Amino acid sequence: MKKIDGWYWPDGDEKSHKARYQEMLSALDETLALVDKQGACIQAGGAVGIWPQYLSQRFDEVYTFEPDEQQFECLSHNVKANNVHAYRAALGESPGYVGTVHHQDRCNASHVDDGGSGVPRILLDSIAVKTPVAFVCLDCEGYELFALRGGEDVLIRDKPVVQVEDKHGDRFGVGPNDIDDYMNSLGYTLHSEYKFDKVFV
Repeated sequence: MKKIDGWYWPDGDEKSHKARYQEMLSALDETLALVDKQGACIQAGGAVGIWPQYLSQRFDEVYTFEPDEQQFECLSHNVKANNVHAYRAALGESPGYVGTVHHQDRCNASHVDDGGSGVPRILLDSIAVKTPVAFVCLDCEGYELFALRGGEDVLIRDKPVVQVEDKHGDRFGVGPNDIDDYMNSLGYTLHSEYKFDKVFV
């Protein structure tokens, strides 16, 4: 690991630590303005911990998931909030195991490998949250639809605001409108978009 501006990053990272995080967090604030309750937050694609640490200030409990070993190690050092529960795991639509594909120079582009093993894949619905889920925020590099399907009971029961990155789904056979169609089937509507992020209410 290496430390840059107060955050730990994988040694090989050359690009992710240069991203415009303040701009992205400002956009996240616009989404959070739609959330009218505190409760719990489910956040997947925890990366090195910037998102879960930020969300810990807004919600009673944050459950974050990061399958990539190097990023999860950094997350474990970066996240200081006591209300963040971090898991080296992937969210999916069925329990099992996945592998990971680590992108050396741009760690945040790392993603799961359905044909691999070693990392637990769990259902969002199986997480024993202490309070109703108010917000779901997914950046899973193409695996978002499967994470949503594994949380159908939570989405129907708690009706959280949902933000997903809709990008790279083709690597898992996900079409350009599949997330929209699935969310619509649960009674959600598309509220707004920011670059590749979509917000459903």
